[in-house]
Amino acid sequence: MVTMKDVAEAVGASQAAVSYAYNHPSKLSDERREQILAKANELGYPGPTSSQRRSGSAQVGALGLMVMDTLSYAFDDASNVLLIKGLVEVGELAQVALTLLPLDYAGHKLGDQEQLTSWISLIDGLVIHSLPENDPVIESLVERLPVVIVDSPQIPGVPFVGIRDRSAAGLAMEHLLTLGHTRIGILVDRLVPDGTRGIVPLKRLRAAVDRVARERVFGYLDSIEAIGLDTETVPIIEAGGFSYGSAMQAAERLLGDHDLTAIIAVSDALAYAVLDICADQRIDVPEEFSVVGFDDGPNAAQRGLTTVRNPMVDKGRHAARMLLQRVNGGNRQQIILPTELVVRTTTAPPFSGRRPHALVGATRQ
Repeated sequence: MVTMKDVAEAVGASQAAVSYAYNHPSKLSDERREQILAKANELGYPGPTSSQRRSGSAQVGALGLMVMDTLSYAFDDASNVLLIKGLVEVGELAQVALTLLPLDYAGHKLGDQEQLTSWISLIDGLVIHSLPENDPVIESLVERLPVVIVDSPQIPGVPFVGIRDRSAAGLAMEHLLTLGHTRIGILVDRLVPDGTRGIVPLKRLRAAVDRVARERVFGYLDSIEAIGLDTETVPIIEAGGFSYGSAMQAAERLLGDHDLTAIIAVSDALAYAVLDICADQRIDVPEEFSVVGFDDGPNAAQRGLTTVRNPMVDKGRHAARMLLQRVNGGNRQQIILPTELVVRTTTAPPFSGRRPHALVGATRQ
């Protein structure tokens, strides 16, 4: 059977353009649309089925996935990779092109409107994954095409797939507190895309535009406050970015400047940096130090990391189905998925002896 992909390849167009020829002709010139329809007729491509025409459902040729930071980050970040896996597993998308759209927030740059307009012309719908709140670029996208948001931001009236980050983080912190830890540091990758790194004051935390990071940190603090400990004494270090180097610098500072028995991070990637430093400094985990992450990515089990299972593949599947429904006029608003604390071998009760306090070569800023 001839598919949309076959027509696209034969005419030298994207699948999105073939879809537009049938469903959104105004997006193409008359000449281009006639060319595509002629080639489809020549190949015997039937176009939308009669049932689709009667129901008014649109055939999707291409979807976009907008991710934070650079395109290389989209493949380095385990959450993005798992989300993509979920998106492409949905059977209805077997013949649909998936376009990755990186929105680089370096220096809090809000994106190029001309570039975004070009991207929009290539896709029938868009999945936005974990972008900062209150961005006019995102608001513009929501107004111009069908959108589903995964994790962040939450915008009234826009379909959303996520988890309860704050309560899930609270359970992870409760695990450390139940073990007996009271000197616990918190690592966060980025709260505001302005390059700031170091100690996080409460004012900055409250003003954070990265919803996921903010909610997870507040979840950790909720559990500390619930048992009567002073949250003002809890050191929170922001890495200022998502690279391994920035994670290592933040972890070194937290370990080197504070007398802690445990560190809890807002992502597995940050937790891995702590584990690497502990290995370099011959600090035994968990005998001398405990580490907790968040996400349960592909390497978490191998590294024995205690973490929160974040169902990214399921998020991708749900987002894909919601977007297909949205393209065809559906309006399901929200799906909140369950999480699970996975206890492995990086957590134990506080060290009964004296842990070496200062790390050799620790970075101090």
